Amino acid sequence: MKAILWPSLIVLMGISPSLLARERETNICDILEEKIRTGTTKKTVENLRVCWKEFGKSDYRLYLEKMIDDQKEKADTIDRDAKKLYKERQKAREAKVIKEFTLDDIVYHEHNFSELPIVGLKTTYNQYGDSQDMWVTKPDVACQYLGFDKAIRHRLGALIDDYKVDFKYNGLAIDSAWFFSRNKTSEPDTFKFKNGMDGEAIRIFEYLQCERKRQSGEPIQKSKIRMEDIEREVSQKVGKVEVELQRVDIDQAPRYSRASYGSQGVDNPNSSEATPDDFFLYGADRSK
Repeated sequence: MKAILWPSLIVLMGISPSLLARERETNICDILEEKIRTGTTKKTVENLRVCWKEFGKSDYRLYLEKMIDDQKEKADTIDRDAKKLYKERQKAREAKVIKEFTLDDIVYHEHNFSELPIVGLKTTYNQYGDSQDMWVTKPDVACQYLGFDKAIRHRLGALIDDYKVDFKYNGLAIDSAWFFSRNKTSEPDTFKFKNGMDGEAIRIFEYLQCERKRQSGEPIQKSKIRMEDIEREVSQKVGKVEVELQRVDIDQAPRYSRASYGSQGVDNPNSSEATPDDFFLYGADRSK
């Protein structure tokens, strides 16, 4: 989040000051402040402070100051919470090994001695046209078969209808009972269509993203966690900073610009007669 500077002038980015002014009482100091901000007066911030002493700050000005304070507090909360969450996620990520598997990776994996795809979902159709889905191999079990602890993401392929493959398909059907058996003496069963009254279709795993705990001595994987994603997530909980508001330090206040008065100063900003101060309006970089 961007730093917010303190005090004297107030600037709103993305919202019209005149729009807010219509809804709240203003005074002559607000007009002077706007002229100082836009560089259309020779008066300075010191003159503005004298104005405040004499006339006080308007409801409009006080409202803006409170608005800034609320937005700054919200921005600080997002910064603090995002940094904390980022560190927690980085630490948790360093304790894991994550790997992606394509269909070929699954078929030719060192643990897959049958070199067959893994059947994920089966859809059953009855004579009335109703359908029901059930897992043949759950994503977590598929990852466990490949030597990992659980699935993070998965993608299934297109439907393979029983009648289109003559009710025969070579694919692994790995149930939890087989995986957790202590005496596995064979590969998992090969999936079989029932060839009954009800129609069946299956979908195999085309992609798996699996994770497991990192073993001692294993290298730490490069993290893909991004701070901007964390900030976006936190801001959804805390509340978005609606507008960018700034209180500008007195040393950064704009100076009177002769360039803004064509008949009184330099007409051409690129003229060799111009000095840096001629074009130092609010928001400009004097070093350029």
